[in-house]
Amino acid sequence: MTTIFNFTVNTVFLYLIVINFFLAFFILFRNPKKNVNQSFSLLCFTLSVCILSLYIGQKAKNYAIIWKKLSFFSEIIIILDCWYLSYIYPIKEKLIKNAALIFGTAYFLSFSFLLFLTSFWINKYGDYGRAYLFFIAISWIPIAWTVLNFYQKLPKIKGLEKIQVKYIFISYILWAVAFSFLAPLFILKGNMLAQFAFTGLASLILTLSIFYSITRYRLLDIRFLVAKAITYGVLTIIIGVAYTFFLFLTGLYFYQAQLSNINLLITLSLTVLITITILPLKKGLEKITNRTILKDKILQSESLSQFSNLFFSSTSLQQLADTFCFKLKGVLKLESASFILLKDNILKNFPLAEKIHFTLKDCQEILKNNKTEFDFDELEDEQVKNLFRKSNTYYLKIYSKDNLAALFLLGFKLNGEVYYEDEKDFLNVLLAQFFVALEKILIFDQIQDFNKVLGQKVDAATQNLQSNNLKLKKALKLKDELISIISHELIVPMVAISGSLTTIIEGITGKVSTKTKDFLLSIYNENARLIRLTNNLLNISQIRSGRLIYDLEKFNPSQLVKEAMELLRPFAEEKNLQLKSDCEVSNARVVADRDKLKEVLINLLDNSIKYTKTGFVKLSYKTEGDKIRFFIQDTGSGIQTNRQNRLALAVDFLDEQKILTKKDRGMGLYISFNLLRGMAGKISISSKANKGTLINFWLPKAK
Repeated sequence: MTTIFNFTVNTVFLYLIVINFFLAFFILFRNPKKNVNQSFSLLCFTLSVCILSLYIGQKAKNYAIIWKKLSFFSEIIIILDCWYLSYIYPIKEKLIKNAALIFGTAYFLSFSFLLFLTSFWINKYGDYGRAYLFFIAISWIPIAWTVLNFYQKLPKIKGLEKIQVKYIFISYILWAVAFSFLAPLFILKGNMLAQFAFTGLASLILTLSIFYSITRYRLLDIRFLVAKAITYGVLTIIIGVAYTFFLFLTGLYFYQAQLSNINLLITLSLTVLITITILPLKKGLEKITNRTILKDKILQSESLSQFSNLFFSSTSLQQLADTFCFKLKGVLKLESASFILLKDNILKNFPLAEKIHFTLKDCQEILKNNKTEFDFDELEDEQVKNLFRKSNTYYLKIYSKDNLAALFLLGFKLNGEVYYEDEKDFLNVLLAQFFVALEKILIFDQIQDFNKVLGQKVDAATQNLQSNNLKLKKALKLKDELISIISHELIVPMVAISGSLTTIIEGITGKVSTKTKDFLLSIYNENARLIRLTNNLLNISQIRSGRLIYDLEKFNPSQLVKEAMELLRPFAEEKNLQLKSDCEVSNARVVADRDKLKEVLINLLDNSIKYTKTGFVKLSYKTEGDKIRFFIQDTGSGIQTNRQNRLALAVDFLDEQKILTKKDRGMGLYISFNLLRGMAGKISISSKANKGTLINFWLPKAK
């Protein structure tokens, strides 16, 4: 029974030495410049040295004292290293207290001196002295100090870090009890084997705690390296035990047998068996390791389908953000999920209910690193790490394009698990799709904002246009009313003047000399022109205000033509122009307003006479189907081709008058066009510069 116990203890000790040695190597290899990695690596290495010293001290009697001293020195280093670790992990203290530095230095120097340079600890016979008991008693101070430091940090941290610290905290307490209470108790009773076993047990507890925190809770982020080491280590153990077992059975069967062909054959068969079974065993152990360590994997295809409809159907940024973060929390079982949108140096966080401690400056500093993802366990900058703690963020993923950046902040898992590689791959695919949907919604929002702004500008411009149009209408109405009033006021005295002049010219008031009569006739003609001009202004006012009334009747136009001709003949004779009339003899009657038709003829004849220097002016009419065609022809200066259509379509006679002439030609034509339009007539102009003008207009013929 004792033999089996010794074999078991020795086997455990050997594997503890190997495991701690490899852990020390992996931890330091992961990040050799980081203080936490250095401290954990030193702890594992010192545990390995301590166990090795105890093991060799039990086997090598000649050098037992040296190995015992080395094991105690390792324990001094373990106590001080754990004490230092409590200050820097997981939150590094800004400053280690001077009292701690002084006490730690004194503790190390004094006990190193007592251990190696005096016999007060271990004498030459290997017996323990009073210095050992003093060491055990004093060691409770840094041990308690370490426990207190870890205990004070537990409320300040959460998530994965809290679980890691909790395991280390509990295992350290168990190690301290086994090392500084149980082991000394058996030493005092003289049971060295039990002391050896309890010291080994204390080291086993601390090693397993660190090992479990690494493999299960990703302590120091060497989990995958250790997972591979586990696979091959366990595989080696199984094959070694199986190989030893078969050799043991073979040795019993062939007891006292010498090396023979049969032994070689058995050894060869076992080697072949090991070679055949090593790969299946390796794969099987890897599956078991993955199921233990990499459990709760997500089925990516199923999870992605939950989000596909959301990405395609969402048109609101708030809706997309809230629903996406809520679903993501459910799929990955997270404490929190949020994201920060950074566009044109404007920061927005979603969902709005989540409290995020990242400022614009923090986001800009993170983006400067040119990294697309940040893992809390891999952060070296303590300031950034504290920012992650405040925002309850474990994993940060960045997507950016042009002046747009999205920072996804994912919190700790509810079960304390880490983010596995397959989950990160899943997030890379999912968040990339989310970013595309985010861009789509932002473009949609930009279009909506543009349409809104454009609509507002159009509405404002429309209102402004309507206001200006209303003002213009009022101004035009006022102008027409003013013209109407002025015309009425002017025409009364001018008619009175015309009557008075007629009385004088005809000699009713007395005999008038020929020279005076010619002078008075000139005044009379100009006054008649002013009366026509005033009538034109009055007509324009009525046309524009829509107050013009037409009294349509059926009559023969010949008499009306004669009256217009006789009225304007004096003006033609004044310029030595021939005023002709070539009207067909018929009983055809026209449908028109008698006074307005006469006004049209007068205006058109007046314009022709005014702009003809030599030659003739001719007025005629004839029947053409159901119309009667009137035409006025002259040999005057004519109208330029590019202005003829503008006259026919004129809206504002003042503009056309400025274009065509400085006198009233545009006014007369404008009035004629509108009067004919009111009598269902139409007009056309045919003219060439300096070759005369032909104006035709048609009116309905009476049936």
